[in-house]
Amino acid sequence: MLWVLLLALDAGPPGDAAGRDGAVVRDAGYSEAADYGLQVAVEAEGAQPGDRVWLVLTLRYDKSLAIAVPEAMPEGRGLAPLGAPERTPEEVEGSLSETLRFPFVLLANANVETPSFELRVGEDVLNIPALPVVVNDAGPSAEPPDPDLPGMVVYRPGPAPWILPVVALGIGIILLVILLRAYTARTPAPADEPEVVVDAAKEFRAVLDGLRRRLHDDPDVLRGCWFDLLAGLRVYLDRRFGLSAERSTTEELLAALAATRIVGIPRVGLSDLLRQADAVRYAAEDSSREAMADLLDQVEVWVGTAERAQAELERS
Repeated sequence: MLWVLLLALDAGPPGDAAGRDGAVVRDAGYSEAADYGLQVAVEAEGAQPGDRVWLVLTLRYDKSLAIAVPEAMPEGRGLAPLGAPERTPEEVEGSLSETLRFPFVLLANANVETPSFELRVGEDVLNIPALPVVVNDAGPSAEPPDPDLPGMVVYRPGPAPWILPVVALGIGIILLVILLRAYTARTPAPADEPEVVVDAAKEFRAVLDGLRRRLHDDPDVLRGCWFDLLAGLRVYLDRRFGLSAERSTTEELLAALAATRIVGIPRVGLSDLLRQADAVRYAAEDSSREAMADLLDQVEVWVGTAERAQAELERS
């Protein structure tokens, strides 16, 4: 069984301050005009390595000041810090009375000391001295040990147990990515397939030739030629100028043609061709073989004009 002797220090007014058990500290770190009533003490939860120990600071200061707590508490002798302190401020008669509890873990049985460090209050610097923590062996316990008592976990400074596996896993992932990139760099990339260029004018002229071969005096055959001519013309406008004409009505197509700023479209004559095709399509007027042949010639002339205008635009 072990027991711990805890020392406390009362800084009191500026100058030398004597704590209990004869401990003395000189508060040379702050001005003589400041009186923070600093008290330093050590509290423990037990007296064996692995138990928690708290370094407790109590001080009083004006509300307009701020306390700058060290970002990282240094290790003491036989003590390892466990993190940021617990802070408990209270307002007392227009000022603040605050208690800071710095947690540590006890690592040794002898020569144990709390760390010394600086604490800033406003512009003043308070030097917190090292306090000894005396741990004495009080002899064996009068009670027999409990056989079912689980083993004690001792916290020691250093990386946590899970750090190394995580680092190893990260390194493994990085190496795997590097190997995959090297393998991908060695594998030849598939050759890009040549882009198929569709000659819209050539395809539409083939449609016109097919319609000429189908010309007949039969009214049903002529009406079918009118439908095929109109559909082929809309496909040509889609592929050559991107007008989205295939699913548009004649009025929508003419409105889009009037609003577009695409250069190279000969607008003269196109509206007449479309309206003639619609007239036959909706049986507004009859057609003959000669009229159909004449319309095919007009459409082919218009397509040739459009192709020449587009070619000149591409060369310029």
